[in-house]
Amino acid sequence: IFCYYSSEDMQALIALGHFCELHGPSLLVTTQPIYQSSSSPSLTSDHEPTNDSAQIITECCEGCHSVCVESVMLSVTGDVKFISSKYPMSNHLIPLLKQACFRSLSCEVCPEKGTLMYFGDSARGHILSYTFLLKDSKSRGFKRLYCVIVFMWDEMYLLNMRNFFLSHIQNTVTYLQAKSSMKYDKEISVSSQRSFRLSGNPESVASSTASARSLADITELTDVYLRIHVHFSWMLLIGGLQYKEEIIEGPPLLDFNCSHEKSGVDGTRQESVICCLADPKFSIRHLYSHLGHGNFVSILSTVLIGGCCIITSDIKKWVHIVVKLLLTLAPNGLCLPAYVYDDEEQKWSCYMAGNPIQFEVHSIATCQEHVRLVITLEANVPTFSVVTSVVNKCPSYLSVIIKAINNSHLCDQVLCTYIRNAKLTWTNKVKTLTSCLDSGGSVEAVKKLYKTFAITETDFALVRFWSQNRLC
Repeated sequence: IFCYYSSEDMQALIALGHFCELHGPSLLVTTQPIYQSSSSPSLTSDHEPTNDSAQIITECCEGCHSVCVESVMLSVTGDVKFISSKYPMSNHLIPLLKQACFRSLSCEVCPEKGTLMYFGDSARGHILSYTFLLKDSKSRGFKRLYCVIVFMWDEMYLLNMRNFFLSHIQNTVTYLQAKSSMKYDKEISVSSQRSFRLSGNPESVASSTASARSLADITELTDVYLRIHVHFSWMLLIGGLQYKEEIIEGPPLLDFNCSHEKSGVDGTRQESVICCLADPKFSIRHLYSHLGHGNFVSILSTVLIGGCCIITSDIKKWVHIVVKLLLTLAPNGLCLPAYVYDDEEQKWSCYMAGNPIQFEVHSIATCQEHVRLVITLEANVPTFSVVTSVVNKCPSYLSVIIKAINNSHLCDQVLCTYIRNAKLTWTNKVKTLTSCLDSGGSVEAVKKLYKTFAITETDFALVRFWSQNRLC
């Protein structure tokens, strides 16, 4: 089963904080949703007040003043109420948000500007924080530091919403910065505070340490907190429609084990290729490098569409290694390798073909259309030569694999995981197409699926062979 998020009841808080020159980091406004008819857990249901609960500080300067402690801003949308106040409605959340504000403005540092930083834990909540500056001609450094905090108990849900919050918080910040810049330019044009402070006059020092100005004064917006309330409420409302927690039927995490993988042509148990000891220094990248692009595509495309492939060498170990690498790129049970030793030539051969339950080794050996890979060793260095009479187009699945092999940024371990995911992706594509055909789906429906899955004409042989063998 797979699980993805989407909840109409998003339990989150969005708060605006600033760094006050008199009181340090402090909260200005907090917006939170209240669900009237909701079965989802509340922000406070699983987290009772602790000894960290603190009393609300009612005294504040002009810069810390926003919404009166006794009053709130309220918006109602359906069964959801959005309330904005200076502090959250639950007292035990106040110290948590204050600590998040303090860390955002003084401790936590983000190497990139204009992005969200994450911190927190399960005990004190998970936080996404966005810090920014607003111009102020009467502040120290002519700038004031603010932050927008998104608080949530669900870490995975919060991180999934990161891009959504980032884009819309940036819109709010850009608007506030534009308004503060206009007010700043207007005041500087009348009286330059920079030259006045550099003069060394004692009055200039007193003016720089004067009481802080409110956000409404800096932006010259008397309804700035109402605008913030509307935007924060909108983010909580729309954000709750983005993800929903549901359990759905998903693709298998492991390939299906086919019973005939363990049985030979005559019903006897064959030696397991997967359990053979392969050289760890020889990976799929080495095989691609030794074969070259053309031969690699010829061999793999033949195996993937059920053609005839023969691997021959004097050393059985190298036959095992190559076969194992080839089988890692195909679903389990796609082809059954059969090992034969030739006493006359003293060589080992592995025969691989489609429909492994009914094939015969001799019929493959005499098949006119086949690909033969001969491995010879010179001073313990393998040399690969390919003889082929088959011309196959490169399927999209194989193109994805080759692109990953050529990506130097992927180590071998990551490459194996990438190949496994690509194999599962195409296995489920074929599974869906097979289910549609078995259920009597129309031709138009099948064509739409082909278009949706980006399956082209070069993939038809692969899809046909995989579906015929019921590997999906």
